[in-house]
Amino acid sequence: MKRIIGAILMLAGAVCLFFFAAGGALNGRGIQAPAGSLPFLSLGLQYPLDAVLLVGAFWGFLIGVVLVAAPGGPRAAAPPAAGTAASRYAASSTRKGGAIARFMLLNGLLLLSTLFITYIGGKARQDADVVGVFGLVALIQMGLGIILVILALFERPRGAIQLILGIPIHLFGIAVGLLAFFLLGRG
Repeated sequence: MKRIIGAILMLAGAVCLFFFAAGGALNGRGIQAPAGSLPFLSLGLQYPLDAVLLVGAFWGFLIGVVLVAAPGGPRAAAPPAAGTAASRYAASSTRKGGAIARFMLLNGLLLLSTLFITYIGGKARQDADVVGVFGLVALIQMGLGIILVILALFERPRGAIQLILGIPIHLFGIAVGLLAFFLLGRG
């Protein structure tokens, strides 16, 4: 089932990429550039649709590939443990670690995506209200990310890989957001 959902997400990413490229080529008719780079050069002319389609294509491909390539499938049932019913329940309900850290990593990647969409809108001098909504969402994600970092550090059992990847991504996203707000936001 994961592989089917992954394939559907990859197809959705391809459709988003097609609409991004077709819309960028249509909107960038007046730009003198090679045809392959035209959608990226016209990024921001149809804000926020074109930026959201580009990020949607990226996320569709990323999550689809992860779901297709992830090991999994039906697992064999564990043999019943000897002892009382409580020991059998405790033995069968071992918790996989790192749930908060995985959520933190996903939130950090979404934070970077939201900051990218906000940057495209600011660069293209689009409506400040629409850009502000994406900036506000990024600010909320920054606050949630700080809380998730603290919770993930004290989580037992820890998800080491998610912590190693998630904390730098969050710190980078927070630094970029604060830099954009304090230095570039005076316009």
